[in-house]
This record gives sequence, C-alpha cells and structure tokens, in this order.
Amino acid sequence: MLTVLKEITKQLPHPLLMRSYHYWHVKQHRTTTLQAAKKTGVPMLAGLDLNTVKTSDTLFILGSGASINDISPEGWINIAKHDSVGFNFWPLHPFVPRMYFFESIQYNLGGGDEETEVFRTVMRMLTNRAEAYKNVIKVITDVRLNQDRQLIYQLPSAWKTNLYAAYTVPPVARTPEELDNGVRYLKGNGAFAPAQHIDWLFKYCGSLSTMIALGVRMQYRRIVLCGIDMGMQHYFFQDPKLFPHTSKYEFVPRFETHHTAVGRAWMVPMQDVVATLMKEVLKPAGIELYLENPNSALWPMVPTIPPDAFN
Repeated sequence: MLTVLKEITKQLPHPLLMRSYHYWHVKQHRTTTLQAAKKTGVPMLAGLDLNTVKTSDTLFILGSGASINDISPEGWINIAKHDSVGFNFWPLHPFVPRMYFFESIQYNLGGGDEETEVFRTVMRMLTNRAEAYKNVIKVITDVRLNQDRQLIYQLPSAWKTNLYAAYTVPPVARTPEELDNGVRYLKGNGAFAPAQHIDWLFKYCGSLSTMIALGVRMQYRRIVLCGIDMGMQHYFFQDPKLFPHTSKYEFVPRFETHHTAVGRAWMVPMQDVVATLMKEVLKPAGIELYLENPNSALWPMVPTIPPDAFN
C-alpha cells in the first residue's frame, strides 16, 4: 500500500509534490533527529548562537578532493586567518577547521552484524582526532529513522564535546527547472534566511550544498571552495607520499567521475545545484563564491579566487 501511495504521489504536479514532500520530510526527520539527540544527550544545533562561532567575513569550505594537496603553506596560513568548515572525511587532514559536519552513517548498509569498512574507518578517524577537535563546533546530520546501529549512537565519548545534531531538508526535483522551483520554495520557507540559531539546513545531492547554505545563513560575504574537484573520486588522503597510512583507502573507484556530478533519477547533478544556488540565493544576497583551485568540475562557472582578494 505504501509503495502504491508513493507512486501516486510522484505523479502530482511539481508544486504540489514539493509541498507534500516538504511537509512529510520535515515532520519525519525533525522527529527522528530530536529523538536521537535526546537519547544520546547531544544538543540540537538550534541551541547554539552561531554569532559566537563566526570570526570572519570569509568561509572556506574544505572538501576532500586531491587538489587539497596543491594548497601551499602560505595558502594554509591564509585559510587559518578566516573561518572554515570541513565535512565527512576531513579529519584525516592535519588542518583543524573551525567547524566540522558529518553524517550519521549506518553501521552496516547491508543490515548484517559486521560493520562496513567505511564505518570502521570513520570510527577510527573520529577516535584518533577527538582531542584535536575538542574545541571545534561539530554537527552530525542525516540521522536515520528507527536505526539504532548508526554513528550517532556509536560515537566516542570524547567526541561529544561541542557536538550538536541537526537535520537537513531537501527539495524534490527531477530537472534543473524543478530544482529552481524547489529552491525558491524552500527559500520562501527560510532555508537561506540569516539566523543566529539554525533549526535545519538545506541539502540536495551532497554535503557541499549544505555547507553553502550554512555560509549563507551565517551571512558570510565570501565563500571559497577548496578540494571540491568532482572530476574524479580521488581524495587527498589517497596520496601515498603525503598520507601513507590512508593512501589505500578506496571506498569508491577513485578514477570515476564523482557521484554528485552525475545526474540520475530524482537527482540533478551538483553542477546544476551550485548554478541554482548562485542564481537564486548567492547573487541576490551579494555573496561571492569562488574556487581555491580551477581543477574542479565547477570551473569556470565558479571562478577562482583572485590573487588580491585578501589584500
């Protein structure tokens, strides 16, 4: 019966589909996240005054692409002078950002008793970096419904200092045009409104969209994307010279196009997501978006940061 209902819902005109999906998603995922947060003693992100976190008008978003290893020592000194947010596998890098977002991944995607390599790697990473990240604002998202065997319930106790939970809300879209409409709808519901306290964050296609939405809501005037390559799934921690202990990690084929850059059913690729955010959100708000390195599927749509940008 539920499957039939889903198929009927998919046939709705997009404006009605978007509103129906939004109502259902917010209700389900807000409840799920609140329950998990209460059970684990993790406060919600809405309780944090983000004005106490922001120290700069520039936010560096730190992705895990191989171009991260091309950043010069001088470049890292400049990044350290501003606010930064890393996500997912970022703690494998020695640079400690001001904020860190990660997903409450499942213990075993297959539903068995043996943990996956990804889960085991993430747990090891978080355990090893707990002390270094003690003063970092950490946010866990994507809490699953009725799934206790996931990361939020398995976190090392030392990792819970300055840890918050949040839920994300996506639009529903099959085409760039539907994505434009969905973003406008969520914008009208406060998805990109400036705020000191954030209850939920926009997400579509991947974590990058959430990081950009965070930058918008915290009112940064300039957002710089680092390591957002997307041409391949080749990551900084796979360099055998710089990261000998993690170079053999390969959770996805490293020389294939990044999964977020490939369109599929009910998922518009990230290039179109960023284009929509630039048009519908960033430009009207006067926020500049740049790449740290042109080695990205987003270039030249997103320009590289000018050499004199921080003069």
